[in-house]
Amino acid sequence: MLKAAIGIQVTLVVVCAGFSPARAVEETELEVDHALTLEVTTPHTDWARPYAQGKTSVLFFTDAEDLRPRECVELMQRFDLEAEAVFWSKIVDSANSHWHGGEQGEARMLRLLDRKWDCFVFLEMGMDKMSEEQQFRLLRQVADGAGLVFVGTDDRRVLKEPNRLPEVPGFLQVENVQAAYSVGTGRGVRLTQRPFLKYAFGWETEYDHWQERLGRAVLWAAGKDPKSSLELTPYQQPGKRNCLRVRLTGTASGKSLSLEATVKREGEVRASIRHQSISVEGPLELALPYFPEGSYHVDARVIGGSGVETWGTTEFRVQASRSVARVDFERDWGEVGGFCKGLVELSGGKLRNEKLQVRLLDRHRREMQRREIASFDSRVPFQFHLKSWMPMLLAVDAVLFSDGKEMSHAWSYFRVTKRNRGRFNLM
Repeated sequence: MLKAAIGIQVTLVVVCAGFSPARAVEETELEVDHALTLEVTTPHTDWARPYAQGKTSVLFFTDAEDLRPRECVELMQRFDLEAEAVFWSKIVDSANSHWHGGEQGEARMLRLLDRKWDCFVFLEMGMDKMSEEQQFRLLRQVADGAGLVFVGTDDRRVLKEPNRLPEVPGFLQVENVQAAYSVGTGRGVRLTQRPFLKYAFGWETEYDHWQERLGRAVLWAAGKDPKSSLELTPYQQPGKRNCLRVRLTGTASGKSLSLEATVKREGEVRASIRHQSISVEGPLELALPYFPEGSYHVDARVIGGSGVETWGTTEFRVQASRSVARVDFERDWGEVGGFCKGLVELSGGKLRNEKLQVRLLDRHRREMQRREIASFDSRVPFQFHLKSWMPMLLAVDAVLFSDGKEMSHAWSYFRVTKRNRGRFNLM
């Protein structure tokens, strides 16, 4: 009797509510397809997470193909965002495309546009795929103060030339930002297309800085740019001692502020500063360790009781009187059982107690083999025997030392062909 009563009661509720189990499943799947989660974490810098000004609500519009949806998650890792996304997708086995989920996807978009957002981001797609009603709902929020960011695209109807700011605000004077606009009482930003990054040691740092610039645009458009700014100036004292001058200006919500900074070369942290007190009263002079030749990134954040107050980044280069100019191969690929052969070329006059290390590395910079050479001229031959346990992507890294101190290095990728003959290989 109890089971029967429960069954009748549930049936009545379902019928009265006009509930469709199939529709519920479809809507649940739609939310799963659009979910922006932080379950998979990739290397990144928490530029403004947590942020002293709180969370910023962002609605992304982008194509579901390629890795564009992941761009949304990457930005969420680095900045304090509450975000949703709407994807444009291609219908399987068809030349047609539409908003993912079809009619239900468009209904979901309208529900999202009924919510209040701080910023809308169009990632390499325009507003032309939206209906007039969808565009109206979005632009009404922008006219009332929300932000609008176009990445690799534009809409001259919205970002009008007469409303273009005569000068890009200082906070946005970074690479990739093309122009800033007023849109009603809201703000608009146009950025270049996502950069194409060549795979190399340190590519993660380059990508990290692209995301930093995108985050700047989103926070400025949302009216949540920092109230303070951070100026970083690397310099050398007499005797070539490396130093960093840090100047904090503006106002901060927190009183006890601390500085965190890293100095990286090709993605590797070469120096780290933690829990250094800082204030707006005057510049902070910091001593840095010795750096060998190369290009370096300085990334810094000012943290208060409520989170990140502001952040900054800059680059500098260190030169050496004698350098590893390049690593050349007889050919840049080989096979198991063969050899990786080539020459290391050096430039500049000889130094005291020189030593050259030629290392065979995997993609994580783990050392496979090493050759140490104590007597050499400007062209140094090297050779490595290729083993079956070695990965298919290797790098030869040549490091020059003088009196035991690293002076310069250069590297090149080398590929090992593994044919797996006599086996069924899935391509």
